[in-house]
Amino acid sequence: MVESQYISLYRLILGADIERLAPALKRHYDVPPGKEVSVRGPMDVWNRVEWLRQVMPFMPLPGRAIPVYVRSLGVMRPTRLDSGLGASGSPGGQPCFEWFREFRYSSGTLVSYSITRTPPGTQAAPCVMDMINQPPNLGVVQRVMVSDDGRTLKQVSYGPQYAIVGARLVPLPLPLRITVIGIERAVDECTIHTEVTTRHWLLGPMFGYRGTLTVE
Repeated sequence: MVESQYISLYRLILGADIERLAPALKRHYDVPPGKEVSVRGPMDVWNRVEWLRQVMPFMPLPGRAIPVYVRSLGVMRPTRLDSGLGASGSPGGQPCFEWFREFRYSSGTLVSYSITRTPPGTQAAPCVMDMINQPPNLGVVQRVMVSDDGRTLKQVSYGPQYAIVGARLVPLPLPLRITVIGIERAVDECTIHTEVTTRHWLLGPMFGYRGTLTVE
């Protein structure tokens, strides 16, 4: 068996299913520790509750054809969150998928820094956890699904969500949770179409973005 420090997070959780991914999607997600890949292109962005950016600064501003740049890295991170990230005490930590996502507006650049790593506890389906903001203060567990033809990778919020307080995960009650749906579809061997929607059970659709990006 290949040791985890040599394989990507998505290969670790998807197993053989990652081999079904279309080439552009595989290049985007199968990033082992020590490797990186960049993705760029224009995005149409919408935001119906801009006032929430005071507490959710990762929310983008609305606009059309906003240049977006994403630098993704495969890294090893120590398992320091002691409320259930499955810390094993291993000095190697866990493989993670880390990215710096930039929305480049004429008035300045907004950056959303996120780390995706294995979620707390044991899930019945392949899952990751988005750790949002920098320093991270929100953790959203997401189920990862690959279409039968391998041309679509879908991530949907699934199970618990957390406020991250120091080294602790504090479960969020249902009324505070959000629903996130991210769909990436391979257009050809070099491009992917991305669409992300975030909504709240009371506020409805909050913000989202979509566009066709080039995997470099």
